[in-house]
Amino acid sequence: MQRWLLKRKAGDPPGDSMPTSKRAAKIRRYKPTYLSFGFTRDRDESEPRPLCVVCNERLGNGSMRPNMLLRHLRGRHPDLTEKPLEFFERKLKEMTTAQTKLTKFTELSEKVMLASYQISWRIAKTGMAHTAGENLVLPAIKDAVSIVLNEKYVKEIESIPLSNDTVARRINQMAEWIENVVIQRVQRVK
Repeated sequence: MQRWLLKRKAGDPPGDSMPTSKRAAKIRRYKPTYLSFGFTRDRDESEPRPLCVVCNERLGNGSMRPNMLLRHLRGRHPDLTEKPLEFFERKLKEMTTAQTKLTKFTELSEKVMLASYQISWRIAKTGMAHTAGENLVLPAIKDAVSIVLNEKYVKEIESIPLSNDTVARRINQMAEWIENVVIQRVQRVK
């Protein structure tokens, strides 16, 4: 008998006394025809999820069915239901190029951050004032880059944060990291 038909008696303890049925979740796979509904898949290979190329909304794996994708398209983007496949291919290309640009920007930001920490470490090591970063080091690097490389690289160098407060904050963070590493090593020895 179905679980929802069975009534619980007054003396029954709450819990698993009712019969339950457990289903294994079906993992749906992406099909290239889903692009005609405006969907591509995300990068997760184990459980791919549909990703709308128009609004970048990520749906659940259970929604990777044509009727569910069409429902999203009609509900969220009713003006795009009659668009041809080429329109969604162009949107997909725009989305991937935007992601590529973001990745390049993030890599540059990480390099700039690493340079800021490295210069702050050298300032702390020499015992110079924290203002040396913006008053001495950054102008010297800009001069060297403009002479050796090119003026276009100077703009990237200018993005390195080396103000007084930033250098002080970086030095304090590095000191905390070193302190934590030393504490962990001492605790391992005990």
